[in-house]
Amino acid sequence: MNIAKFFSSKIVRNTIYSFIEIGIPSILVLITTPFLLSGIGVENYGLWNMSIAFLGLIGVVDLGIGATTTRFVAKFTENQDIRRLSEIMTLSFILSVSLGTVFTVVFYFLSPWFASFFISTKISNDQIINILHISIFGLCPMMLENIGLAIPRGFQEYRTITILSVSKNILTILFAVWIVSKNGNIFHIIIGTVVIIWVFAIISLIIVYYKTQKIGVYIKFSLKTFREMMKYTFFMGITGVGIKIFTLLDRVVVAQVLGFSDSAYYSIATGIANKFSAFASAATQALFPAFCSWNASQGKQHIWKKLVVATLLVGISAIVPGIVIIIFSRPLVYWWLGEQNGVAVLRPIQILVLIYMVKTITAPSYQAVNGLGFPWVATLAVAVGSLGTICLIVVLGNIYGLVGASWANIASWSLFGIIFFLYRTLKLRKAESIN
Repeated sequence: MNIAKFFSSKIVRNTIYSFIEIGIPSILVLITTPFLLSGIGVENYGLWNMSIAFLGLIGVVDLGIGATTTRFVAKFTENQDIRRLSEIMTLSFILSVSLGTVFTVVFYFLSPWFASFFISTKISNDQIINILHISIFGLCPMMLENIGLAIPRGFQEYRTITILSVSKNILTILFAVWIVSKNGNIFHIIIGTVVIIWVFAIISLIIVYYKTQKIGVYIKFSLKTFREMMKYTFFMGITGVGIKIFTLLDRVVVAQVLGFSDSAYYSIATGIANKFSAFASAATQALFPAFCSWNASQGKQHIWKKLVVATLLVGISAIVPGIVIIIFSRPLVYWWLGEQNGVAVLRPIQILVLIYMVKTITAPSYQAVNGLGFPWVATLAVAVGSLGTICLIVVLGNIYGLVGASWANIASWSLFGIIFFLYRTLKLRKAESIN
């Protein structure tokens, strides 16, 4: 089968850009992790990851604005509706700035309360509070960058997104390596991380400004568009919160239940396993606007065929290397991190790779259910998986330690419910209509 012809050359090209976006930083992380782990110590490495997780977690105040912006930009661009395009971009920017400013203040004053959940014999409570205070100032630029990347994604210009994302991630990692090589501390690394976020947020907005000016976009507010935007944002926001909880809060909870050392090892293990989710996202995110278009122009049976092919391709591409990694994980991990750290992280890596490898099968369906206009299904599936994971980390982590916390992620398989929903919606209803 000619995959480029079956989906479209634009989708295939954007998928390649997405692979580049996750591939280069992932390789760099693998190379630099042993150096950073030995350079700043396990506790500080866990604190750094907790800071990044916390920064990503407070990013839930995005409330799905980025994904909503992408959807409507794609829709209005397809219809060549400059007025509605101007309205959605204006609203996205206003909401992002407003929410970012308000929640920066709120979370700044809540930092001592957050810090009280963590106990460490090597890191004081005041140090943790200071780290959280520094991290919080990355929230506003994260919100702005989110819009700065959501708009090109709606235009399906993934090359711009790839260049910005890869450059930012590479610079962040290399800066951390440079600080460690100069005998700097964890505070220097986190300050540099926040500054880099600000720089790339500004760059992304400048690029968006020049791109939108060329097509005649202008500042315009509309109450009707605002209501339409909020209606879709509601479910996308809940889903976004669930995903943030699933991918970030788990590390925070592990740090609270098991300590920063185990949190560091858990972060390393999830960092490996997350590459399967990153691969699945890269392989399927271009399908999100595509399913919107297909829903308007093609029949349910044809859409189902595209979904089946995409699922098979993603599943095979993830499961085969996943099995290889599990089989050869011991020598690879010991070579990568050394025997002492390797012993601590081996089982969690094997468990999480298995769980995430299987979960990748649901990625095309996740994009489809949102693109076809059923965001509540994704919301429900993510909510079950997220809350289930956090609850199981607390229960299994206290009983079985890091291994139990790793197995807790099996709750994310709730996403398979999306596939069954789409099967009934696209396949069975089509058969019923024929009969």
